[in-house]
Amino acid sequence: MVVGACAGSIAEAAQEFGNGGLTPATKGRGGNLFWELFKLRQFMLADFPDFDNLAKARGLEAMAACNAPAATASWLVDEAMNILAKIVRDQLN
Repeated sequence: MVVGACAGSIAEAAQEFGNGGLTPATKGRGGNLFWELFKLRQFMLADFPDFDNLAKARGLEAMAACNAPAATASWLVDEAMNILAKIVRDQLN
């Protein structure tokens, strides 16, 4: 569910950016969601070493529940997982 929320925050940010600029509130919400996803990954990784694939699957399910078109949902979830990977790399360095 958190991946779906992160994907949704990317969609919201893209829409705002296209309409003149990203608001601090949207940027902050997105940042908070990605921080929660990072913490969830750290907590679950020991028991679920395939966390990324599990998270991606759940993110796609969440987007489908919101009636997002499959191609759009896939792109948004992939981007959310890419951002998570960058956060993980940054935290490891």
